[in-house]
Amino acid sequence: MYNSVTAVGNMAADSEGKTLDTGTEIANFTVCTDIGWGGRKKTEFIRCVAFGKLAGIINEYGAKGMRVLCVGEMQTRDWMKDGVKHYQTEVIVNTFKMLSSKSEGQQKPQGFDNNGTGGFGGGFGDSDVPF
Repeated sequence: MYNSVTAVGNMAADSEGKTLDTGTEIANFTVCTDIGWGGRKKTEFIRCVAFGKLAGIINEYGAKGMRVLCVGEMQTRDWMKDGVKHYQTEVIVNTFKMLSSKSEGQQKPQGFDNNGTGGFGGGFGDSDVPF
């Protein structure tokens, strides 16, 4: 079996970043995408989470309205709160590509993988990563 999700859409809001006690950085964000058939359109909101260096990049550069491509694995987690079991399905992102930016000056898409290095086609190379 193979668990892979590719989502292309706009960030619904700036990412919500936090750092765990272990020092691992986390980025939580939502990608909204339209699906449609027969003249009907529906917007889907896809919860995404990234960890480590990739999360730091998303927290720094990801912004509401930015068009992005995310590749990762779908996961459903659960937790108890006030005696009620809650569920959250999300994409654990391992590749993130910025397809646009808030500023009109960005010409090339920029991609990153889970190592924080240039992802697939047209992104930063290892020597170009700005940190």
